[in-house]
Parts: sequence; structure tokens; C-alpha cells
Amino acid sequence: MQVLESIEKFYSSEKIVKFYSEQSLFPLEEILFKKYLTRKGTILDLCCGAGRASFPLSEMGFEVIGIDINEKLIKAAREKAVNYSNTSFILSDVEKVDFPENYFDYILVLHNSLEFIPGKKKRNNIIRKLNLCLKKDGVLITTFHSAYYPFHVARKLLKSNIKRQVAATTIRHGKPNWTDSEGMPPKGLRPWMAKIKWSYRSGETNNKAFLKKNFLQCNSIRNIHNPEMEHNDFFYKKDSLFYHLFTPWEIYRAFTGCGFKLHAVHGSREILAWDNPVKKYFCKLLIPFDYTFWIFKKK
Repeated sequence: MQVLESIEKFYSSEKIVKFYSEQSLFPLEEILFKKYLTRKGTILDLCCGAGRASFPLSEMGFEVIGIDINEKLIKAAREKAVNYSNTSFILSDVEKVDFPENYFDYILVLHNSLEFIPGKKKRNNIIRKLNLCLKKDGVLITTFHSAYYPFHVARKLLKSNIKRQVAATTIRHGKPNWTDSEGMPPKGLRPWMAKIKWSYRSGETNNKAFLKKNFLQCNSIRNIHNPEMEHNDFFYKKDSLFYHLFTPWEIYRAFTGCGFKLHAVHGSREILAWDNPVKKYFCKLLIPFDYTFWIFKKK
């Protein structure tokens, strides 16, 4: 499977394994955990990597079970775990693991990990499984970039995908096809395409519209070379890494449709402004566009 192979290759690189082996909790995570991890218990660290979050949480007195599909990352985590009595790591796809029902006090899906899991069906299956193994009064914390985040994530992904996408796309700009009668892009689009160095093969057509009035919409991009790809799916060209950008509404529907209820949403800017009520209020307005922490509980 092309998508899964690209993810496996990226996270198996020596650079990535070293990075996650040396990293600890990020400052935003430390602030949030103080608020929501209020009692000791058992934590499932999904997509745990090399234990970046697992080991600091273990030092706080939690029992942590980490699970990841990447063999090299789990190997690095297990080597480090010999010094920690309350951590264990599982090498597996979480879909294939049968955890006891109502077992975990907390479930963490950090560092926007669900964005790297291809396929809506697979993601929903994972969310349902997490719901089953979370205690009735348990808490699930997960993080996402927003598809509406306008600054660096979407911009980088869009720019990196332009050349790869265009050869098999159509631009419906008042015309049904990607080219005019001379096999060229519509005149109104040529300056814009030249500006972004858009390369194309004339004559290639597809039934999907990707452009409207010179505005490239993030949620209208699809890699049609691969039938596994869905809307808001990307390959980050530099690393050939799969990425799915969620809209806030998509996140809400995915979890509430699988047995969760939303408890809270916090944007990264809001968290940093918790000590300043005025700044916090205005930062909350940016949540739809921000890097967000979603807190869910069982229905």
C-alpha cells in the first residue's frame, strides 16, 4: 500500500527516530496535562513513537502503555523502558489489538497523529476501539492542525503538491476541461500559474474541479493517482509523507459519531494566554484556525 509504505519509510529514518527518542513533552502538553490528568491511572499512548510522552508521564506516576506500528520507534522505546517499571510498548496496528473494555483512565493521541492515518474508515474504526477501552469517566486528549489554518501548514502542503497534482487534474474556470482549444490553460489563469511555477501536461482531464477564481481551496485537493486518497489528503512532497487535514467540524463528527462527547477544545494560542483573560478571549476566536487540543469523554 503506497500510503502506508510512505509513512513507514518516513518514521523509520534515523533522523526521525533520534528526534522522538530525545524529545519530551511539549510546553503546551505540560500545561494541558496539569488541567486534565488530575488523578493517577492507566494511560494509553496511541502512536507513541519512541515514548516521547510516555516516559515523562511515567515519571509523574502514571502507568503507561504505548502502541505504535513502527518497528524502529518501538525498538527505541523498549530499549529506554528498561529503566521504567510502569511502561510497556506494543508493536501493532491498534485495530488489531484487543484491549479490555473500560480499561484506560486516559487515552492520548498526541502530535496530530490521526492526521497521518490514511482512510476515513480506518480512522473511525480506531476511534470506536478507543471508545470501547476507555473508562466511563475517562478522558481522551488528541491534537489536530486545522484545514483552515492559513499560515504555514496549509501553505507548505499546497505548494509542495502543486506540481504533483496538476498533471492529472482539471481546472474548471468557466470551461469543462483543463485546457482551451489550443491545449493551453485558460488565459485568466496563466499569470497565476506562472507565478507559482505550475507545470502541467496539456490534454490531461479529470472530472474534479480544483480551482475557483484563482483560489486554490484546501478542501478541494485530491491525489487522483491513488484511489486510496480522499479530500484533504496530501503527500508532503519533500518527505513523501501522507497527511490528512481535518476541518473542526470533521473532527467533531468523527468522535461524536463513534461514541464520544466533546468536553472542551483549546487552541494553542489560547492555552498560552490562560493567565490573561482578555488575550485568552480573543485567542479563543482563533480556535477554528489554530493548532487545537480536543478533549473528549464517553457519552
